[in-house]
Parts: sequence; structure tokens; C-alpha cells
Amino acid sequence: MEALRKFGDKLKVRESNKSIQTKEKEAFVKTISALEISVSRAMALEELGFDIERIEESYMEAIESLLNIHYGSWKIDIIYWYLYDREDEDGNIQPLIIENADKQTEAIVNNPTELWELLCQMEKQIKPKK
Repeated sequence: MEALRKFGDKLKVRESNKSIQTKEKEAFVKTISALEISVSRAMALEELGFDIERIEESYMEAIESLLNIHYGSWKIDIIYWYLYDREDEDGNIQPLIIENADKQTEAIVNNPTELWELLCQMEKQIKPKK
């Protein structure tokens, strides 16, 4: 029995980078999906005349602060665009205008998974190659 206890003493299990990235993507998609539903519900309640800002404001500030700490300001700007400005009053999806030094491009983002992929793609373009 003692030998079995000591077996795990020198055993080290490390999670692969791919596994970590997959888990982070899943958590991001789940979080943004939940925020999207929350924002949509809040807007629907406001249209019905309910003022839930006092209830909702502190929760949203806390969540947004945590997202900002984890993802940084430029990603948060894009996440805010996705949550609050991506759809017009008629529900039509508007493109994200990306201005880069000498050119301007547009990106259509239909769901949180596409938002994740866009952020990853933009991060690769920003980071210097080693």
C-alpha cells in the first residue's frame, strides 16, 4: 500500500497547450453567449418600461472588469461592440470596421465562436513573430 502512495509523488501531469486553448475557447464562448442573452433580456425589459439598471449595473461592471483584466482593452472594445453595437435597431448584423495603419477592413461576426476566432486572428497579426 505504501508503494502505491509513493507512486504518485514523482508523477507530473501537464495539460497540453491545445487542451488549454480549447478550454479557454469554450469558456469564452459560454461567457459571451451568457452576456449576450443577459444584454438582450435587459434591453427587452427596458422596452417594456422596466428599469433594471440598478440591479444589473454592478453585476455587469464586475464581469466587464474581469474580462478586461483577462483579455485587455483592445479585445474588450471588440467584445463591447459585439454585445452592444453589432446589431442595428432592426436586428441586422453590422460589420466591425477594423482600421489598421494604412488600410480598413470589415468583419462580419455572427456568433461568439466567430468572435473568438476574430480575436485570435487579430492577436496573431499584432504579436511580433519570434
